[in-house]
Amino acid sequence: MALIVGLDAATATRPTIVAGLLVVALADNLTDSLGVHIYQESEQLEARKAFVATSRNFAARVVVALTFAPCAAPPDRRCK
Repeated sequence: MALIVGLDAATATRPTIVAGLLVVALADNLTDSLGVHIYQESEQLEARKAFVATSRNFAARVVVALTFAPCAAPPDRRCK
């Protein structure tokens, strides 16, 4: 939320705001997935299973984050 407010206050262009949100979404997803992976390794899960679960977790989170992309569309095509 702070990123959006900050970019708005700086009168950033729409592509800058979208890029900022995508960077935050990817970084957040990556750190969350890494945390899950470290937990699975600490539970002594097989390395391949831990990697597959981490990859699927990251992919699912990216898909969910990208569902918000239509909200950044021009006002006449913005989600409601």
